[in-house]
Amino acid sequence: MWVLAASLAFAGLDAARKHLTAHIPPLTLGLLLSLGMAPVFSAVALASAVQWPRPGYLGPALASLAFNLTGNILFLVALGRGPVSAVVPLLALAPAAGALVGVWLLGDVLTTRAWTGLALVPVGALFLHATPALLRTPWRLPLVLVAQPGSLPMLGTALAWGGGTAWDKLALRHAAVPTHAALQALGVVLLVGAWVLPREGRAVWRQAAQHRGVLLGAVAAACVAVLAQFQALTVVPVGVMEAVKRSLGMASSVVLGRLLFGERVTGLRVVAVALMAAGVVLMLA
Repeated sequence: MWVLAASLAFAGLDAARKHLTAHIPPLTLGLLLSLGMAPVFSAVALASAVQWPRPGYLGPALASLAFNLTGNILFLVALGRGPVSAVVPLLALAPAAGALVGVWLLGDVLTTRAWTGLALVPVGALFLHATPALLRTPWRLPLVLVAQPGSLPMLGTALAWGGGTAWDKLALRHAAVPTHAALQALGVVLLVGAWVLPREGRAVWRQAAQHRGVLLGAVAAACVAVLAQFQALTVVPVGVMEAVKRSLGMASSVVLGRLLFGERVTGLRVVAVALMAAGVVLMLA
């Protein structure tokens, strides 16, 4: 239940963030979302009467903050540059990154089928921007992929978020879910706020007021998504969480990109998403 709730909430959040990136710079948007989440997470932590994190929390928490903050910024940059249906499916690489970090950090063991899935995901990614003409020169596909606006920052996002999820799981061994969520949100507010507010000043609050409706919706989706994900990570492996979330995210990016933003969805792009989703499913088996 927690995995499904997080996955659906993240899909809605992606659509809201795509709309907002057209009007608000990435760092400012990241700050505004964290400012909305921090009080909610803090209130949940206080209401739960949870204790301060146990020894061993600080290192994984700081690593998680670094990975997730980097991923969030790159994600917003990528959404501002490319279509949802073309860049969001690249997040299928996040489960692969998370699985590899899980092997190193958490001692996870991958089966032959899981390794096959790991290999299939990047193959699918190569076809996201393919055309019938390019299929006659397949060695050009990697160059076309990285040349697309938004592709490189989204690839960076996938690597950062995949690694961050593994560090989240390790941090949650030493802290309750509401406490970890609140501290992570407050960390983003302090770090990004120290950079953005002296430079942007009143423009931050003006942009928040102008787009408050969508922004409030994005904050609500983010709160549900993050809390549900952290709760899921206490009971399921990193790979399962990332696989389900990214599979639903890939499918919704194609549908929402077409319905909300009028993006053109080609047959080859659908095939690419299907290949990547198949790779994710194999990693679950």
